[in-house]
Amino acid sequence: MEEEDTEANQDGRLDRRLKKLAKERRDGLARIKELENQLADQDAKAQSVDKLATTLTEMEARMAQQESDWSTRLTQQQADHELDRAIMSRGIVESEGIQVARMLYSQIEGDDKPPVEEWLASDALPRAVSVYIPAAPSPTAPGAPPPAPPTQPPPPTSEVTANRGAQPTTTYQAPADVRSAAANPEYWRANRAKFVTEDGYLKKPG
Repeated sequence: MEEEDTEANQDGRLDRRLKKLAKERRDGLARIKELENQLADQDAKAQSVDKLATTLTEMEARMAQQESDWSTRLTQQQADHELDRAIMSRGIVESEGIQVARMLYSQIEGDDKPPVEEWLASDALPRAVSVYIPAAPSPTAPGAPPPAPPTQPPPPTSEVTANRGAQPTTTYQAPADVRSAAANPEYWRANRAKFVTEDGYLKKPG
C-alpha cells in the first residue's frame, strides 16, 4: 500500500513537472514571438528612416543642381547684357545687327580672343557686322568756316509777282522820225503809209 502511494506521488510530481515545463515552453515561445514582432517593427522603422534619409539626400541634390543652373543662367544673362551694351555702343541698334554681331563674336575661340570692344573697332571686323555700324561724320578742319546753309530754289513766277505787288508799266516811246512826222500834220498825212501798217500799228524801225 505504501509502495502504491509512493508511485502515485512520484507520478503526480512528474506530471506537475511536465505541465510546468510545457507552460514554460509556451511562455518562451510567446516571448520569442513577441521579440520577433518587435524586431520586425524595428526593421520597418529602420527601413522608413533609411528611405527618408535617401529622399532627403535626393532633394538636397536636386536643390543644389537647381541652384547651380540658376547661377549659370544668371551669369550668362549678365554676359549677354554686357555684350549687347558693347555692341550698341558702336552704333549697332538694329536687332538683326545685334544678333549677327553676337553670333560671330561667340564663334571666336582660343585664348587670344579679343574683348568685344577691340573686336568691333578692329579692321578685321567682318563685313556682315560693319554694315550695321553708322559712318562716322567727316572731321571739320580747325578754323574752317561752318558750311553754308543750303540755298533755296527761287519761288515760282506767280509767287514772285504776287509778293512784289503791282509792277510799274514801261511807257512806250516811238522812234524819233515818227515823232517828227507826227509833229507836222501835213507831212504825216502825206507819209502815213511809211510809218503805219494797214492794220493801224506803227511799223518797227529798220
